[in-house]
Amino acid sequence: MCANQRSVRDRVTPDMSEIVKLTARDGELISHVALHGAVTCKQLVHLGLFGSTSRANRRLRSLFDGHYLRRTFLAGGPYGAEAVYLLGPAGCPIVVRETGLDVEDVARWSTRQPVRTYLEHHLATMSVRLAIRCDAARMGISIKTYLAEALCRHEYTVGSHGRESRRIIKPDGFFHAEFQGVDLAVFLEVDRGCVSSKQLSRTFSRYRSYLTDGAFGDCYEQPNFQVLLITTAGPRRIENLKRLTKSDLEPLIRFTTMEAVEQHGFFGPIWGRCGVAQCETLFFDRSPEVV
Repeated sequence: MCANQRSVRDRVTPDMSEIVKLTARDGELISHVALHGAVTCKQLVHLGLFGSTSRANRRLRSLFDGHYLRRTFLAGGPYGAEAVYLLGPAGCPIVVRETGLDVEDVARWSTRQPVRTYLEHHLATMSVRLAIRCDAARMGISIKTYLAEALCRHEYTVGSHGRESRRIIKPDGFFHAEFQGVDLAVFLEVDRGCVSSKQLSRTFSRYRSYLTDGAFGDCYEQPNFQVLLITTAGPRRIENLKRLTKSDLEPLIRFTTMEAVEQHGFFGPIWGRCGVAQCETLFFDRSPEVV
């Protein structure tokens, strides 16, 4: 076998000879990977878990060799051939200890197949989280809480006429922000244009039930929330999705594109909603329209 062949094999095959001694930061790192589903090295650096990409790559390689993480590669697309990390089998007990999540749920994450649609969705969700973090720091907005998908999934029951029905809310993320005395509770939905309008209509309906059932207030101890949908599919997709919502219903549902987030910042005047022609910011409505 030539050197180049060995190099390719080593990118996807753990080195069983390496002994990995875990640190306290490793528990946090492995949990971040598990909770976000799939992340890249650069995303972990931007999240503040490492001071440099080279240091991050070395540690991630060690955790991969120890089966605490798995990794795969996406050919082409916005992320190129960069390594994408997922939870490995040896990392499961660490995640359970760090998060208190169900053992069986965490074990399923460690065997989930890294199909392209799954990877790109979770990478895009992490990109949204980083955009929130960056823009909040720039504008002096306080992010009091951020919950990844696994931590804001909520299964609850509702009783009616002597019967109980089970309901599930599964956002891509949740955050609570404060700016100039204004509080904002937000559920995130990252859309890559793969979900039908019918499915998204059901998703919006579940959010309305989550508010009117009182389950949101019981869980988060706040009176209301907004739903923000960020799509990679472009403005036409947004116009179609606006037709699924009504301006006079709660919770408020807003839309923007990933391109607008990248160009103008997450908290900029980029958010559209049904019945309003202008784009708005999240904290102060009726902002100047972004051209």
